[in-house]
Amino acid sequence: MIARTTPIAHMLAARNPNWTADGERTVVRDFGDPGRERAAVADLALADLSTRPRLGLKGINLAALLARQGLAVPGKLFAVEPFGQGGLIARLGKEEFLLEAGSAESLLASLREALAREADAFLIEREDACFLLAGERRGAVFAQTCGYNFAEYPGGVVFTRVAGVSCMLLEWPLNGRPAWRIGCAPSYGPYLWEALREITVDCGGMAVGQDALALNVPPSSS
Repeated sequence: MIARTTPIAHMLAARNPNWTADGERTVVRDFGDPGRERAAVADLALADLSTRPRLGLKGINLAALLARQGLAVPGKLFAVEPFGQGGLIARLGKEEFLLEAGSAESLLASLREALAREADAFLIEREDACFLLAGERRGAVFAQTCGYNFAEYPGGVVFTRVAGVSCMLLEWPLNGRPAWRIGCAPSYGPYLWEALREITVDCGGMAVGQDALALNVPPSSS
């Protein structure tokens, strides 16, 4: 498994966070106020998920191949199914998929190894910037950044613009709470993060670390 980095590492470091090792990755545990950050997740919070392992797949009869690997393959275009514990698999085309590992990095690594031996499967390294917008008041941020009509959201992946950036959006619950994943090209990551962070703060929310999300982070030693 290739260790991923985040395109906003320098911006996170400038805020003097507490870091932690998560497998081969280094992620922000918190920004100095873990209790307040955990509370913010239920109200309005922004987090960076860019280091989570992802893999793009294209190929011939790929859906059948993934099914033989024991995966729950989304049947419809832009539909999403769980992958392991906390991960997901999204169908982006007839024979194109995006996989994101949650706490099952070894599962994704094993799948990568198995598919690498298949002549009809093409593996694509995904370097997307990916952010999480969580909380009951997440709509306040979208109201200022996105023209998409969320009242007509059909579920699954949608493509639209957020703060002028072409993004992939997905509503995917976080521990049973409403949350949206916002993905974009890594080159736009720093701009989009800062735009979302400023509006989140203006709306009374805050940026949070992985500890607040309870996403496969080792327990604190404190």
